[in-house]
Amino acid sequence: MAHGIALLVIDMQESMARSQEPGDPRIRLLSTIRVLVRQAQFHSIPVGYIWTPPLENSHDVQVPNVDRPAKPLPNSVEDGLLEEFLVLPKDFVVTKSGWSAFNFTSLGYHLARLGIHTIIVTGIATNLSVESTVRDAFDHRFHILTITDAMLGTSKDEHYFTITRTFPRLSRVMSSTQLVNWLGAAQGGTNPRGHGL
Repeated sequence: MAHGIALLVIDMQESMARSQEPGDPRIRLLSTIRVLVRQAQFHSIPVGYIWTPPLENSHDVQVPNVDRPAKPLPNSVEDGLLEEFLVLPKDFVVTKSGWSAFNFTSLGYHLARLGIHTIIVTGIATNLSVESTVRDAFDHRFHILTITDAMLGTSKDEHYFTITRTFPRLSRVMSSTQLVNWLGAAQGGTNPRGHGL
């Protein structure tokens, strides 16, 4: 068992992560994250599923004026975590209303009660919710592993900029294959804090 580590899966929900057509990059993303979830289960690592429900009373919420507003989600979508993910008793689900998984949520409570010092971050979107969560995790003094092929940006350029310019200042950046090897070393008795962190 790898102690003190948690895997975060951000916004892998029907309205954002469900693939719509063949070749959709979200197909590969879901496959990669499911592999990492199985690895987490194998190593008895808790998985935190973080999602953003629709604003049912959006007329009561002030939406900031921006030059590039988010695209509205289709009203026909019944939202929630993708059904491919099974939440186990040791896992937890966090509901957020903004980009960061830390802002006005129960994430800090769950990480504290589980004794987490290292978080593995995956999900959508690299340059929005994922980056906001990583920045806040860094400010909270967590060790962070960002898994570049287990996240998807709003564009290839924005994804690339975040993983090459921003994340190296906040985290250890690695691929899913590198993470599997890292978890194996941690499981083998190497202290994760000292193994590449």
